[in-house]
Amino acid sequence: MNNNKKSQVRNILGFVSIYTFIFLCLAFVLDRIFDSEGKTFIWSIDGLFQHVIALKYIRQYIINLFTKGSFPMVDFNLGQGFDVIGTLNYYGFGDPVTLLTVLFPENAMELMYEILIFVRMYLSGLFVAYLLRILGKTKTSTILPACILYPFCNYALLGGIRHPMFFNGIMYLPLLIAAVERVITKKKIGLLVAVVSIAFINNYYFMYINTVMATIYFFVRQVGSYRAKGIKELAGSIGRIVISYIWGTCMGAMLLIPSVYAFLNNVRTTTKIAIPDTFFGDDYYEKFLKNFIITDNDMNMFTIPGIGILGVIAIVVLLIFRKSSDKKILTLFAIMFIMLLFPMVGKMMNGFSYVTMRFSYGMALILSVAVAFAIDDLRSISILDKKNLIKLKQQKVKQFLPYLVTMASVITIVINMNMIFGENYSYNSKDYVNKGTLEKEMNTADVKMIKSIKDDSFYRIERVRSRSNKSAYCGFNQTGFYYSIIPGKMTDMYVSTCLSDCYRSYVIKGLEDRIGMLALASTKYYVNYGGKAPYGFEKIKEEIEHRKLVVRPEAIEAVKEARAQGDLSENFEYYAAKKDKNKNEGRIRYLERVLKTATIISDESADDEVGLNNTVQVYFEDDDETETFKIVSTMRGDSISGRISGDSPMGAALMGHKVGDRVEVKVNEKVSYYVVIKSIENTGEEETDTIRTF
Repeated sequence: MNNNKKSQVRNILGFVSIYTFIFLCLAFVLDRIFDSEGKTFIWSIDGLFQHVIALKYIRQYIINLFTKGSFPMVDFNLGQGFDVIGTLNYYGFGDPVTLLTVLFPENAMELMYEILIFVRMYLSGLFVAYLLRILGKTKTSTILPACILYPFCNYALLGGIRHPMFFNGIMYLPLLIAAVERVITKKKIGLLVAVVSIAFINNYYFMYINTVMATIYFFVRQVGSYRAKGIKELAGSIGRIVISYIWGTCMGAMLLIPSVYAFLNNVRTTTKIAIPDTFFGDDYYEKFLKNFIITDNDMNMFTIPGIGILGVIAIVVLLIFRKSSDKKILTLFAIMFIMLLFPMVGKMMNGFSYVTMRFSYGMALILSVAVAFAIDDLRSISILDKKNLIKLKQQKVKQFLPYLVTMASVITIVINMNMIFGENYSYNSKDYVNKGTLEKEMNTADVKMIKSIKDDSFYRIERVRSRSNKSAYCGFNQTGFYYSIIPGKMTDMYVSTCLSDCYRSYVIKGLEDRIGMLALASTKYYVNYGGKAPYGFEKIKEEIEHRKLVVRPEAIEAVKEARAQGDLSENFEYYAAKKDKNKNEGRIRYLERVLKTATIISDESADDEVGLNNTVQVYFEDDDETETFKIVSTMRGDSISGRISGDSPMGAALMGHKVGDRVEVKVNEKVSYYVVIKSIENTGEEETDTIRTF
């Protein structure tokens, strides 16, 4: 190894050492902020309901693959039996970083979740360093600020920690652009092939976004140079990139093809969504500009591209110097700025689904790179010496300026982290799961009851109404699900049945106590909904006996009498009697099917609390009126008769409350009202509480 190579290796090792030390310090600060509030990195909504569950499932899948050779393509623990690759690729199935999960014990999920986030952040900074070296910035002092600003940008802190798979976009964008630059300058495609393959099997969604941004970079990069090099050179670069993409796609086809197929047929892409407005509201643009300088706790459609005041200063410096390389950075900044202004761009970048600006991390990368270019620009400043009137390079300024910027970057990041998660500011950390409670959150009373079941047959379980995919975490089959990628036809089916628990196209909390649907779904075990005793099964037995012993003989006799009247071709009484007989037999078969596939797990409510079959008198504050309702099952709900389902907004809100309680009834996410419970009477089952016809 010659001296030049040795020097390069020393420089790289020196940079990695310094970068690692600073990163660990910042990671420690972020961890302390969460730890001081007793919080994990698991967001209490999607983090708890989706991401940590998917991570544990993927971990166990990897272990089973290498220990048992098992790799199922469909698993009934996922939703109602979803495609494993198509459902979980969005959450990192295929991500090499998830291989690290096997190094952690099963009871260390909270720690594993946090460390994997930090690993992705760390790699994001290293990939920025590699990009800057490819762009000609080799000095550690120049590239260091950019490498710490990017992984700790607003998008990473606000969006990435909530949704860890967002780091797949953050992490691979600088590496993809570096690979494209190598194709342009060195005509080497090996790195691009590898990045395309890994990024596509990692997360095709963000690779699509990154590909669009890398394409923009390629053409901006070619502005002004294609005339000197000629169209032939430009066509050659395009050809090499296309070949690299084809090659890389083929290498990752085993995971990519089923994932893309699932995406193209999932409900978010098959549902027709109206064309968005031309512009956002004024509030969006106000927050958009604000986020370039200071952190706002509002996600603002994921338009959170800022890295603090240093990014804005860097753009101003580039505007002042306007070197050739600066102009390309400024052009990319202008294009990305314009893209973030229009809703239609957000729709396009989201696979032509709904509007979201999840690509705004591209702006964070541009601003971070701009900081490195601005440092080199400032190093070239010459100052007029007042005594000798000659230009002298200010060596001290050149020497210490990058370190001052690095220090300012660290301070900016620490301030941002405290403003986002600190108790004295927006306090977003309150929205995260408490430390040491993950297993308790997953192994709730209903799950413990389910785990106690000893049954080797196939069945599903109707569980407490929830968006949580606990079946994938704990290993059982449930009726509800909440995944971003689900079959569109399944949602169409449930929407067509007017299932109110399908309140979002990709979320079903359960089958709403609908006995017919539970039977069709092979629901053998039923855990009741928060104190509401399951209803109808006892009377079903009585109804079957009544229909067999009373209604069936009467129907058979009616058919005989009608047949005895003579010519059947014009005998209306015969056809009417036959229809009634068939209807009765159909009802018997239906009820017997229900009993064969359903087992009740009971959980009674307290005497002084609202429960099933209670008649409740409530006072409506807004209307100054008092009304009386009886809480019944969904099968027996009839609002006209004063019977409301325990699953309705009113019924669900009243459940478990006592006399005198002031209860908020949420109609939807935006509309709610308050009622006061005046009295509770346990009226029990009544003959008028008839079962709906299915």
